Amino acid sequence: MKSYTKELMVESLKKLLKRKPLNKITVNDIVTECDASKQTFYNHFHDKYELFTFALTTVLSQNLTDSAKISVDFEETILNYLKRVKDERDFYRSFIRDDLAYQHISRCIEDYCAEYYRENARKKLNCPELPQELELAILFDAAGNARLVVDWIYTGMSISPEKLAEVIYNCVPESIREYHGI
Repeated sequence: MKSYTKELMVESLKKLLKRKPLNKITVNDIVTECDASKQTFYNHFHDKYELFTFALTTVLSQNLTDSAKISVDFEETILNYLKRVKDERDFYRSFIRDDLAYQHISRCIEDYCAEYYRENARKKLNCPELPQELELAILFDAAGNARLVVDWIYTGMSISPEKLAEVIYNCVPESIREYHGI
């Protein structure tokens, strides 16, 4: 039941964000939209910003995870993710206007990308510890990917997902490529 209630609140926040910016949305708006009480809201979240963080992390992680499951081809995984982001552009664009959200989206993308690279490298190396040079390459590339994607969202997604996926794919360092069959 807890998960379902949180999902309803996330969906309510997403609907509200289509009508007004985050800083204009109140807890009353959220509970009215999902037909819940304030007490129910506060049983799950401290404030609207905690709901915002949960919503952002949930949607972002789900998009990234689903994209990675669809294909084993790395470039196609990137493209699937970018298409999912574009499909939910209203959601992402509404958050990106807020400095806190901008930083949070960037950090989530960076963290997930880095973990995706690490997981594939660990499988190929069959060991939990990665060489320092590889770890540095992963951190560098993940930060660059996050910056490109967040800027793409912020500037209105005028570049096609296909073109951005191609750029991201072509910029992957050689030290990472060998662990992803690129």
